[in-house]
Amino acid sequence: MAGKTHGDKIDELIRATAILTERVRQLDEDLRAFDAERSKIAENLVTLQAKTASEFAALTTRIALLEQQHTHLKTTWEEGGRRWWMVVGPLVGALVGSAATGLVNYLLLRR
Repeated sequence: MAGKTHGDKIDELIRATAILTERVRQLDEDLRAFDAERSKIAENLVTLQAKTASEFAALTTRIALLEQQHTHLKTTWEEGGRRWWMVVGPLVGALVGSAATGLVNYLLLRR
């Protein structure tokens, strides 16, 4: 069997070129699909970043409001304690004074 003729070699080259051309076309399609998917992911990422920034700002605001409310409640509680002692203190003093006066009178009258 003799070597391949020029025609056979040309036919093989044409088939190889067609196969390679098809592979390049398929790779080009895959690359375009990949690029479209990458673009979609990039858009979603930008949207999520904006949403996250917005939610973070809202949470920061809520934390600031909660801290303000906590401070207000703490101040109110302290003021309530002071007011309670403003009323209870003199009553306790009056009771102790009355008891002391009664005890002194009892001891003095007992003699």
